[in-house]
Amino acid sequence: LGLGLLEFSSRPAVLRTHPVSQEQPCTLRRQLVVPADGKTVLALDVAPDTQGDWQLVIKANGKILHDSIVNAASLKKGWKHVEADLTPFAGKPILLELENKANNWEWEFGYWGKVELKHRTK
Repeated sequence: LGLGLLEFSSRPAVLRTHPVSQEQPCTLRRQLVVPADGKTVLALDVAPDTQGDWQLVIKANGKILHDSIVNAASLKKGWKHVEADLTPFAGKPILLELENKANNWEWEFGYWGKVELKHRTK
């Protein structure tokens, strides 16, 4: 379940998601091939609803790369910056999954201000 917003927390073009249920997260999926040379990092800026929090899980081919709670205490300038290293998958195709999971089932809207791959060659 997702909705594009013109602006949220001083950032334009934000995606808002919410878990499907207490047991089923909202999952953003993308298949890609991680470049074979250099370092590849997934960089995210995420935020919670002002009245709640949510659990962010990042997976590559089913392997959990990151798992944290996104809440007001985790923010810097209104957003939580998260990075996940994809370099161990260099040269391989992966299924990348970003999950907005239920934490306590209170206002668990997830806001996605940036989702980008950063690649640096050696």
